[in-house]
Amino acid sequence: MKTPKNLITIAACALLLAGCAPQETQQTNQNQQSQTTQQQTTTPLNTEDIETFGEALRQRNASLCDSIENQKIKTDCQDQIISEQALNNNDSTACADLSTEDQQTECLLAVEAQKVQEEESQAEQEQLTNDSSQLQAIVDSGNISQCNTIEDENWREDCVYNIIVQQVLENGNVSLCNQLESDQRQEECIQTHESTLGQESQT
Repeated sequence: MKTPKNLITIAACALLLAGCAPQETQQTNQNQQSQTTQQQTTTPLNTEDIETFGEALRQRNASLCDSIENQKIKTDCQDQIISEQALNNNDSTACADLSTEDQQTECLLAVEAQKVQEEESQAEQEQLTNDSSQLQAIVDSGNISQCNTIEDENWREDCVYNIIVQQVLENGNVSLCNQLESDQRQEECIQTHESTLGQESQT
């Protein structure tokens, strides 16, 4: 018995519709889910978020960032304030609160570099203080040979200069200025002597 052609056509169409309909429905559902997810993760910028962001940075208060609706702006707000506080306080532990590992690593390196720089600066300041005290003690003693014990070359030259000028002013022997190595220092020594003589003659 032969099946009518119109029944075959109807059956084929029914199978086609049955196979296609679920695919179209599935695609539609996926699109809707994608749009919903995108809407959840990306909130449009608004004036209130921008104002809150600026106020949080001005106050350096990361808790103010919590009220920002846009997730990216909220995270940027928190990260900026945490990074700044970590540097200001030399607190490397605060870097762990940053949102990404790259930012945490960068924060740690910055804090450590700042600590090293501050330690070096403090050491230099202490050395200057020690050199200054040593210089003054040697100048007061008038022992020019002790100037050689000063490590810094500039301080050492100042030591010799100050002792010689002191001797010139005490003895009036301007020829002592010739013991200075540089012509500029010799000239300064002579001018200091002449200036002192001029002041004494006016009195």
